[in-house]
Amino acid sequence: MNTSTQANKTIKLQKNSPNDANNIVDAEKIFQGKKRVTLSHQGDNYILQITSNNKLLLTK
Repeated sequence: MNTSTQANKTIKLQKNSPNDANNIVDAEKIFQGKKRVTLSHQGDNYILQITSNNKLLLTK
């Protein structure tokens, strides 16, 4: 199961079918109306944000 953390709130995303090669997750499920979320990966935190040009930016 994929997990994303946002302001001490954990969002569990439904695992896609094993036959789904793309594993697409709608950004709305991650952002939930916010412009910035923190992702934890292997002990490191990353900031994923929507820019003013409506692009995604990932920084450590």
